[in-house]
Amino acid sequence: MDIGLAFGFVFQDEDWLKKVCIGAVLALTGIGFIPIIGYGMEVARRVAKGHPQPLPEWDDWGRKIIEGFMSGIVAFVWSLPAILMGACIGIIAIPLSDSGGNAPLTLAIVLASCVGLVIMLYSLALALVMPAALTHYAVTGEFGAALRFGEVFGMVRDNLGAYLMVLVVTLLAQFVASLGSIALGCGVLFTSFYSVLVMYHAYGQAYRVAAGNVDSQASVAY
Repeated sequence: MDIGLAFGFVFQDEDWLKKVCIGAVLALTGIGFIPIIGYGMEVARRVAKGHPQPLPEWDDWGRKIIEGFMSGIVAFVWSLPAILMGACIGIIAIPLSDSGGNAPLTLAIVLASCVGLVIMLYSLALALVMPAALTHYAVTGEFGAALRFGEVFGMVRDNLGAYLMVLVVTLLAQFVASLGSIALGCGVLFTSFYSVLVMYHAYGQAYRVAAGNVDSQASVAY
């Protein structure tokens, strides 16, 4: 994977300023992040397929909106175990802590701590898995592909190094996004959109590595 390319590919496009400005304007509205994510999905798809121009035009709005919305559903489904575990803390631990006495309070603390640890570990795994799930959807064009848990987990397991690099890029991109607040908050519109482009470029790179490994293994098997 090429981290430098993930951060620099935007500026290789001759119309990058216009495209980034459109994304920044969309970021100004809350609902604008739906087509922004759809735009990111197209970036990932183009990179995964080796398209010579990874930064797409702002066209085919219907597809961008649909893919952005469906990506949110994918994220929700994958996050559901953590959401349910968090709900368990509220349903069981909080009433125990309010019941009075040291024993129930201790049990509530232990239960909340154990569940919290599991949620933290699951969230870390999710940070590795979500890029693969979303790009699988983007490349195949099938929403169900993002929810083929065995395929997605296998993709990450067999290419763990690539997806760890995606996690690093994601953290760096989020740091860059936070720098926009320095410009009286206005700059964050540009840096937030830019960070999305960086992350999804990394998603596409990792998926291309994973697809290459699958093809290589298939050739050896043949």
